[in-house]
Amino acid sequence: MDYKRAYCKICNKNVKAQDKGTSHWLHFIFTILTGGLWAVIWLLCGMSSNWQCSECGGKKMGRVK
Repeated sequence: MDYKRAYCKICNKNVKAQDKGTSHWLHFIFTILTGGLWAVIWLLCGMSSNWQCSECGGKKMGRVK
């Protein structure tokens, strides 16, 4: 899990934001089982950010630093 400072639009203050990340082993296994087709989904998951407020759990985060 990764932590950074960010502005929560729900709490209206700067908070510690957390990113749960991606399970690379699980995506690797699915990629092997589907003959490489799952790699597209793995790529999309890796490009998206999943930051959320550590206080309220909201996902409406401002700029993550």
